[in-house]
Amino acid sequence: MSAAPGNVEQEFDRTCPAGEGLIMRESELAVIGDAELVEELSMLTTQTARMRARMVDIMTELERRRCARPAQHAASARR
Repeated sequence: MSAAPGNVEQEFDRTCPAGEGLIMRESELAVIGDAELVEELSMLTTQTARMRARMVDIMTELERRRCARPAQHAASARR
């Protein structure tokens, strides 16, 4: 997923403090065409879905480990 020319992600200056970056981003959005905005929204939606899926994977693994701990403690206590 490379950033296309005119892409909001590409143009956003990550060196600006948070407040300044948001103001700059809003003014940039006003001059970007509809197609580019829809493309950016689609990309962000895809990234969000991937992050949510990864969060579920991590939470599931943590829960699996948490549930496995009592069994590990019981097994080591029997030795």
